[in-house]
Amino acid sequence: MQARPSIVALLLLACLPVAAAASGPPPECVYVSSYHVGYSWSDRLEQGLRTTLGARCRLMSIYLDTKRQREPVERRAAAARAMVSIREIRPAVIITSDDNAARYLIVPHLKGAQVPVVFTGVNWTVEEYGFPWPNVTGIVEVSPIRAVLEQAERVVGRAGRAAYIAANTQTEWKNYARLKRETAAMGTTLFAMLVDNMVQYEASVASAQGVDILIMGGNAGIRDWDAERARRIAQRHTATFSITTRDWMMPYTMLGLTKLPEEHGEWAGESVIAILDGRSPATIPLATNRHWESWVNQDLLERGGYELPARTLRKARHVASH
Repeated sequence: MQARPSIVALLLLACLPVAAAASGPPPECVYVSSYHVGYSWSDRLEQGLRTTLGARCRLMSIYLDTKRQREPVERRAAAARAMVSIREIRPAVIITSDDNAARYLIVPHLKGAQVPVVFTGVNWTVEEYGFPWPNVTGIVEVSPIRAVLEQAERVVGRAGRAAYIAANTQTEWKNYARLKRETAAMGTTLFAMLVDNMVQYEASVASAQGVDILIMGGNAGIRDWDAERARRIAQRHTATFSITTRDWMMPYTMLGLTKLPEEHGEWAGESVIAILDGRSPATIPLATNRHWESWVNQDLLERGGYELPARTLRKARHVASH
């Protein structure tokens, strides 16, 4: 088993060259990711953040690793270690990504603090956290599930039943709760199939072939995830039309309308620059992502015997599952 790196080992300096301004070195900023290096969503979000910030601040990154550290006590400990580093760095601004950084770092440690905080990637709503606060603003992550369901229904007809397959994590249960409300508003009953391992994943995909639409959620948190095995499972079980809002799940899914993590990073970077220029977080309204990207997996569509409108195929990016 690969050893988990410590928070200290994962504290990284930005690789971008930083030129000192005439008035002195740039301020320190800290980015706290809920997850780990190699998780596509937060990697791309961080890249968007770094590109937007450029040399405006010296950005350091901390990774809480909460996809692999799943117990609340482990997550609280990771957040506490992050706070030790934050106190040592004394950043001008803190940026966070995703729900667990909000839940375990911002809420217990940063409410009412002097340091401004910009969050990204909080799923669907900030109601449980009580944001915004005078020192906290951010961008909420919303999913284009209704739009992709409507596209799917143009292919398969009205969907009476749908299944949601994803990792058995706190984030995916939150996603399922919101998706259930969205699908119910469309007259569709949604079943949860949240799994811990590949055996459960394959069994869920097989049993979901009896519903009208299969919604593929995130795989992060499936401990023995095997991409090649997942491709074979998708090729073997193709009776149900499958959709997703995660671009990295497209090798196993027929149609996707996906969020762009770079949008969150760019919005956060622009907000940080405004704060460094003297703007208060309280004057920056909460935002939601607004841009989507279309994907199709032609191989799975053909295996399932489905055809998409020519206009959809022209506009979409294509992914092969083999």
